[in-house]
Amino acid sequence: LAPFGQRALRVVAGAALAWAACLNPPPAQAAGQHHGLLMWIGQYGSAERNLPGIALDAERARLMASALGVPDSLRRELSDEQLTLRGMADALESLERRVAPGDRVFIYFSGHGKQIDGGRFGARCSEGLVTRDGALYLDVAIEYTLQRLATKATVVMMNDSCHSGGAATKRYAAPLAGEPDDEVPKAYPGPVSAVGGRKGSGDEAGGCGAAVNKGVDLARGLSAATQGTGRWLYIAAARADEAAFATPRGSRATQAWQACLNSPEADADRDGHVSGEELRACAQRQIDAAGRGRQTITLLGDAGLPVLVRPRR
Repeated sequence: LAPFGQRALRVVAGAALAWAACLNPPPAQAAGQHHGLLMWIGQYGSAERNLPGIALDAERARLMASALGVPDSLRRELSDEQLTLRGMADALESLERRVAPGDRVFIYFSGHGKQIDGGRFGARCSEGLVTRDGALYLDVAIEYTLQRLATKATVVMMNDSCHSGGAATKRYAAPLAGEPDDEVPKAYPGPVSAVGGRKGSGDEAGGCGAAVNKGVDLARGLSAATQGTGRWLYIAAARADEAAFATPRGSRATQAWQACLNSPEADADRDGHVSGEELRACAQRQIDAAGRGRQTITLLGDAGLPVLVRPRR
């Protein structure tokens, strides 16, 4: 062909490719990668502090990550001895460095939570995740990581622990009539250390009294930090006046949430987009149907966030 004819063919071919791309756009998830960070602690070094069924939580967390589109190559797992205070901090910092704008992130934790006297941190009570070495990964550090991630990525975090003070934990020391006697509150039954603090009874949050899985401070902090640029969903295993429970069959909230990720019935409006609220409602029905009350899965952030996309029914 003459040079002009060759140029014309290239223009036509380019236009055809562009039109094909418009007709068949790549799936939304192709815009970014899916990252997963799964953390769990069942062995805290003594019988009174260990939690049952956490290995089953780990298996379910892997299934959750897979359902959310996290490939094995981008899923990182840490458990028990790996999750010291330093180990947990390093894992979250490494995740933050790997995540790029447009990515999706799933973070999961199963283990003990704890409240301490927060006077030296400018609050009446401080709370966090209890690490394998008996330290507290403070809520402010969790908030900071989520804030930074949510400025560039869509973030879903499930925290299957409870952060209860001594007064609240005593309410759950014995099962109610007709309930299983092998359920363990996921509130650490001993002193913990924290940044700038030391182990000892002085660190206990005797005046807090209620179990908490985060609260309005997290919602306020993330909303202010992202300013609409990111989407995030925080899944708490229990509401403010409840404890979360572990059992030999796995933790209550994790069992229910993973089952609903696999259930077609979770898509209540059958629009193909399964939101955080639809999953929460499904998971709560699972817990209630089992006859085990006293635990209410709670969402913070964007409850309407589409967590799963399925074919319309």
